[in-house]
This record gives sequence, structure tokens and C-alpha cells, in this order.
Amino acid sequence: MRVLSVPTAGVGVCSVAQRASRTHTSSAQRVRARHVCRATSALVPWTPGSSSDPHGALLEELSAFLKQDLPHLFDDQGIDQTRYEPTMEFTDPLTRYDNLSGYLFNIQMLRRVFSPSFTLHSVLRTGPLQLSTRWTMGMRVTTPLSFAWSPELLFTGVSIMDVNPSGKFCRHVDLWDSIDNNAYLSGEAVADLLKQLTALQRTPELATPAFVTLLRRADYAVRRYDAFLVARTQLPASTGAAGDGGGFGTLARYLFGGNQQRVSMSMTTPVLNRVSDDSGRSTEMAFPVIERNMGSQSELPLPIERTVERAGVPARVLAVACFSGVASDADAQREAGKLRRALERDGLRTCSGYELARYNDPTTLGPFRRNEVLIELKDFTLV
Repeated sequence: MRVLSVPTAGVGVCSVAQRASRTHTSSAQRVRARHVCRATSALVPWTPGSSSDPHGALLEELSAFLKQDLPHLFDDQGIDQTRYEPTMEFTDPLTRYDNLSGYLFNIQMLRRVFSPSFTLHSVLRTGPLQLSTRWTMGMRVTTPLSFAWSPELLFTGVSIMDVNPSGKFCRHVDLWDSIDNNAYLSGEAVADLLKQLTALQRTPELATPAFVTLLRRADYAVRRYDAFLVARTQLPASTGAAGDGGGFGTLARYLFGGNQQRVSMSMTTPVLNRVSDDSGRSTEMAFPVIERNMGSQSELPLPIERTVERAGVPARVLAVACFSGVASDADAQREAGKLRRALERDGLRTCSGYELARYNDPTTLGPFRRNEVLIELKDFTLV
């Protein structure tokens, strides 16, 4: 796992990279500037080198404040402006302001244009006068062509927040997990934004298992899923990674009233195939069952066909990679292999096998289809 070394207060995390872009520096200096602007999955906590910690009580109070205040970043209440210096500097890979008014303008602009969501995961002390937060932010772009193109933007990262001795935030630098060069208007940042804006995959307006995205890299995301219920069936041994094996029809009949109680349930997404790594064969297919009055496995209707099983899927942390097209066996195996190699590169421990998730009905054109491969992670901790 890559680790972020956060500079102490007064250094300015991305100011180094900004100076590198504005002055004639050596290639070695530019490499160092790029390195300090690299976001990672783990922050390094700071502890005083001696028993004396003159700012300890202040930083503890501000940490508690951020945990209460930041969840209101994009709602009607908003953040408490009195805790920020009017001359506070703000930088992220696409935006830069040198005062609090600009920062507040940026928040309102995002709120009005993109309907953002914000999840705060943690607050950690990373310097004598510095706190760092880890977060997830999502944004949906609404366009006149929303029926065909309505991209969803997703960013995860850390905010490095310097505090002055009077107890106010004076500098705020955002780093994204999805890029290495977090300097202002870096090519990586612009490319990451354009990649998300031009993605054509669509997720149907159907119920789907609840999850929170904890981390988004350039080539995968990590999600924490809540427990959910499924109807599942075993597939013939010859069924490929993206195969049906008659499972779709079996589960659809159960879902739409072919059960002992004759209860018709809502269609959900995605359709899940469980795939063995070694053989590349699907062993089972499952439909999520998401009904308000069915909160446990025993509350699901009894199946008529003996090949249908009611089951519960426990809460898990999964790594996910998305791809478009009409998913074939070879596509699923290729994407799962790429995902597993990326996870090994980043030092994440994985379980065997994977799942193929397909979200769209058969009439959806290939470029608009959303497919995912999902691999369960072992002992994943987000700091």
C-alpha cells in the first residue's frame, strides 16, 4: 500500500508543485514536486516528538468540529465560515482560490450545477498544526441529453488542512486518489475528468444493493457493500463466465410470481454471475431481492422450482472495475485478470474467484451497457 507523507503546517502540500510549474526547475525537482502531490489510500498520523504539545487541545477540538461540520458541505446549512481565515488558500487539481470567498463560491457552484454528494470517512492529525480528512464525493451531470448521456463523476481523496496559531484554517489542499500528479491543472487531472464526462455506460433506474465507494483509483474502485438478499441458482458445469445456463429464466420466473406465495417482486440490477478463477466458468447466477417488507431470508417467498435458493449475502468490501459492451466470456476473464493485477500492484489482499455484474437489459446498445467485475478484498482498512 502506498503511503502519503504529509508535510507539516506552513509548507503547503501543492504549493511545491505549483512553484515547479511556474519556474524553471531541474527534472529532479519536478519529480520531487510531483511526488509530494500524490494521494494515497493511507494517511500517516503525526505525533509530537516530546511530551510537550502546545496545540494538542486545539487540534483535537478542530477534529471534532470537522466531523460535525463537513457533512453539511453541500446542504442548506453549509459549513461554519467563522472557522476559516478570510485569506484561506484553496487548491485542488482543477481549481484554485486565494481567499475564503472564492472557496465558498466554488462550493455553491458545485451544489447548483452538479447536485453533489459528500461522505466524510475520517479526520486525522498529520502535522503540528495540520488535519487531514478522507472523503468521497459524487456528482451527477444533468444535460438536455440525459435520456442518453448523464455522466456521474466520482472522486475520492484527502484534504490537507493547515491551521494557524489562532485556531483557524488557513490552507486547504485536495488530493485525488485517481491521479499521481495532483498539481493544479495537471494533464492527469484534466484527463481523469474528461474520461468520466465521456463515459457512456448507463445504470438503469432500478433498485440495486447499497454501497459506499471508499476509494477510486484510475483503474478500479473499492466499495463497501451492505448485506443484501438474493435469489440464486446453480449453473451447469459448462457455463462460461458470462453465460446464462438457463439461470436467468429460472430466477425471473421466481421473481415475477413463480413462487409458492404467488408474490411478484420488483426487477433489480445487476444480474450476478459467480466465476471460478481457475476454470473461468460460472458456478451460479443471482438476482438481488430488494423489497421493503422482506428484510430477512425467511421472509422471501418460497420457491416452486427446487433449483432456486433464497440466500443472504453478508456485508463485504469489493474491488470493482467497469467496462462496456456486450460482455463475453473472454471479456469477463480479461477484465478480472486486469483488476487482480492492479490490486496486487497496490498490495491489496484478495479472495479467490470473482463476480460478473451486468446492469442493462438485452436491448441496450453495447457502448451504453454497464458491466463490472468484482473481487472481494481481505482485511481492507481505509485510513
